[in-house]
Amino acid sequence: MPALSLAQLAACFPEAKLHQHFSIEITTVESLFLIEEEAPNALSWIGDKYVEAEKDQPRKIGLLLLTQSAYEAISHWPSNFLVVEKPRLAFAKVLETFFTKAKPEPKIEATSIISHTAKIGNGVYIGHHCIIEDDVVIEDGCTLLHYNYLQAGTIIRKGCTLGSHNILGHQGFGYEPDSQQIWQPMPHIGIVELSEGVTLHNHITIDRAVTGKTYIGSHCRIDNHVNIAHGVQIGANTLLMGGTTIAGSTVIGNNCWVAPGAVIINKISIGNDSVVGLGAVVQKSAPDNAKLIGNPAMNLNRMKTA
Repeated sequence: MPALSLAQLAACFPEAKLHQHFSIEITTVESLFLIEEEAPNALSWIGDKYVEAEKDQPRKIGLLLLTQSAYEAISHWPSNFLVVEKPRLAFAKVLETFFTKAKPEPKIEATSIISHTAKIGNGVYIGHHCIIEDDVVIEDGCTLLHYNYLQAGTIIRKGCTLGSHNILGHQGFGYEPDSQQIWQPMPHIGIVELSEGVTLHNHITIDRAVTGKTYIGSHCRIDNHVNIAHGVQIGANTLLMGGTTIAGSTVIGNNCWVAPGAVIINKISIGNDSVVGLGAVVQKSAPDNAKLIGNPAMNLNRMKTA
């Protein structure tokens, strides 16, 4: 771990204000809730919603990131404080700048298999045991860690990051019974496209569309074990959390937040800036700014106004 002065850390946030009670170097990061009395060499943060419960439990912390209102409530603590607008975001910036490993240098690991018709941009890292099929496009600045499988025609736009064990562009789950009621597969001849700056974590499946494309909007963040079926359209800057299942041809708007374990039925739409609660089962379309909870899911906003 690096040894960082308070001045170094404060310099990362030109608009921040440092309140220093003692001199120290920061050598580690800690969760506030794991600090019982003191962690004089630690960096931590506190959000406004936790202040009321914590204000009477003073701790000595090397540097605590917090808002002005939080500082006013706990300035009696024997800590150093850095007042910022968004403490958790500031904490993330410090971790990214000083405590995390650098991104892998651009290269293709020798154990990966790349089709000669695939197009790989500049500054791309492809990890071990990846398979990149025909006509895949991976644009500049992308990082694919190990064991990713990109099937034919998949498009990855600039600056995307894929964790490990993701499958993009597989045949979707679509069948139609014949005259003897035997399920016959529906060919899926579309593609998958990730727009710019998308982050996929691990063990995610995104199926190709029957026609057209399954589309993930720019700067979406998708957690582990998420299943996105054929023809789904997801707007920009939406978060899908672990274990979410989105059935075919569903449309989810921009800036949505889908909690772990949610299930969203096929061919419905969820408007922009909506929240889908933990384990919700969404069976009907919802407008912008919906708050969907329960099984079957109900819009909490409409319940309040009923």
